[in-house]
Amino acid sequence: MLQMSESEKSYKRAFDEMESFISILYDEADPKNVDCEQSDLELAPMYQALTKIGERYEILEQIGKGGMKEIYRAFDLRSARHVAMAKPVSSLTKDNYDAFLREAHLTARLEHPCIVNLFDMGIDDGGIPFFTMELKKGRSLRELIRSARKNDSAEDFHLRKRLFIILRVCEAISYAHSRQVLHLDLKPENIQVGQFGEVQVCDWGMGVVVPRNEDGLNDSEILLDPDLYGPLMLHARGTLGYMAPEQRDPRSPKTIAMDIFALGCLLQELVTLELPDKAIRDQSAVDSPIKAIIAKARRDNPAERYSSVEELHQDLSRYIGGFSTSVERAGFLREVRLFYFRNRVPCLISILFLGLMAGSGIWFTKQLRDEHLKTEVAYAKSQESLLIAEEERSLANEARQRAEDAVAKHKRERELATVLLDRQIENSRAGAELLLDNLIMDNSLSLAAVENAFEHMDKALAEGAPNSDWFTAQKAYTLFLTQRFSEAEEYYAISVGDQSDLREIIPDFEKLVGENGILPVDDFIRLIQRIPATGRERNPLIEKMVVYDSLNRDSQLEKTRIIQAVLEMSNPNWRNQSFNFDSVSSHLSVSGEGFYSFFRKPALTGIDSAPNLNLLRMLNVRSIEIRSSSFADLAQLSELNLHRIDIRGTSVTELESLANISTLNMLVIEPDQFTSEQIVELPKRIAVEKRLL
Repeated sequence: MLQMSESEKSYKRAFDEMESFISILYDEADPKNVDCEQSDLELAPMYQALTKIGERYEILEQIGKGGMKEIYRAFDLRSARHVAMAKPVSSLTKDNYDAFLREAHLTARLEHPCIVNLFDMGIDDGGIPFFTMELKKGRSLRELIRSARKNDSAEDFHLRKRLFIILRVCEAISYAHSRQVLHLDLKPENIQVGQFGEVQVCDWGMGVVVPRNEDGLNDSEILLDPDLYGPLMLHARGTLGYMAPEQRDPRSPKTIAMDIFALGCLLQELVTLELPDKAIRDQSAVDSPIKAIIAKARRDNPAERYSSVEELHQDLSRYIGGFSTSVERAGFLREVRLFYFRNRVPCLISILFLGLMAGSGIWFTKQLRDEHLKTEVAYAKSQESLLIAEEERSLANEARQRAEDAVAKHKRERELATVLLDRQIENSRAGAELLLDNLIMDNSLSLAAVENAFEHMDKALAEGAPNSDWFTAQKAYTLFLTQRFSEAEEYYAISVGDQSDLREIIPDFEKLVGENGILPVDDFIRLIQRIPATGRERNPLIEKMVVYDSLNRDSQLEKTRIIQAVLEMSNPNWRNQSFNFDSVSSHLSVSGEGFYSFFRKPALTGIDSAPNLNLLRMLNVRSIEIRSSSFADLAQLSELNLHRIDIRGTSVTELESLANISTLNMLVIEPDQFTSEQIVELPKRIAVEKRLL
């Protein structure tokens, strides 16, 4: 047999009593014995039933406990409904009963759909105060959050539904604030959510009534003053995690900013499903407007929070409705995006319509352009033959010019070599050091010059020149500078001349030459650093070896390292040195105290075409930046094809030699480094930029 619940039993007892009174009218009806009481029972049975009810409430079970009260589920026999009855905990003394009853007074002031209703309050037969409220139906917000965190109801408790819950809470608190009432203990446990989305804010025991004016006078000054309720109220400050920083001081003035802080904590927990006592972990999972709303509501400084709950409610409503909020700095693109999402269907239709219109316009324009192009095809074809002929003529001229340049270059190489060799033959050893000293240093010469030199020396040896011993040693010298050490040793074995110091070096490097015919970069640097240690002036040899090596070496980085090593030898006092070359931009940066020279002074040859000895041409430098107070001679750069020169921080005092650099179009100097007269004398093609160092 099925057992009846307590509520069913209560209903049954109430109706049984009612039925017993009604049955009197039938079972004991007798006209002879009818009196006034029987007549009243016949005319108003429900009224008579109410008069028979003694104890109004029947307590069924305890359903909650917290703070200073215990909550019971009770049955109201008079209204035949279940209610929630609150009674003070047994440990509460009579001196603190007012503190218990203040929640009833506060709740009675508030009549709102989202605030629990107060039904009755009074004193029972034992002198214990109580009050009854609407029995909450559904689940607390805390239970819903826990369930969603476990993914038990993630779909039913989606973000939009959670935001609507906080909106209802904001409406309840905003109404309470309009009635001068603060809650001061907002948390998920005090919010009840019904099956059909009903939201009610409960437990106003921590609430206070704020003064209506500066004098602090209000209509509940006596009943609702928390200072009259003893030490119990001084310790009931709120709930950690939802309590504003200033609320931790029980004597601090209570303000609406405290409830706004708690609403920010509630919003964060509803959005993240995590306790609000820490920052949002997954920032990417929360929209920036929501993060901004939470941040503003939870500011430590109360003055920086929302000025009212209504403002917070408006921002949340705007976010849910697809509008920008007051706390985000929404730009034009953000507003357009929000407008699109709010009006997606009309926007898609408009875009489709505009697309069709644009497509039609493009098609029509294309047809017109095609017709126009057809009318120009004939003219274009008539001009095409003329253009082709002009291009062919231009290509022919370019090819002819290149051929003439090549012939002139080869002729110049042979002439220079012939002049040097003839001078050597005529003047014997007096001019010996001129041979090849400058031969492969000129910008216009190439490796062919070396082969021409070998050809002339072989010819002189074959014809029995008077200085054949010198020519033998000179060929060994040339083989040495081209890193053909084994062949050089064969000629040194015949005649070493004044090159015994070079012959002694050969065994240490002969076997290190790679398959490409040159030494590895570290070994080559070690070789040119060792040559001066022989005691002879071998700078011309070192420079020729660097030029020949650069013409045969592919790595730009290795070339840069070799030239830096040579410049270190030419500038022995170079300190804090920096030598960086960017092969992509062709930019060279040189700095350091004691750097003054890029090359040695060339020997006087008496030849008008004597080549320059600046090794930077091997790097194809187009832009140079010099930071050395010891550098003063711009003429050293005159044979480079530079486009930009930065000489800030140098000791340069004259700019005349820059006119010889035909490619230069930019000079960077310090504001007061040169006079205006010096700058005016520069060619017009050179732009001057003044910048601080």
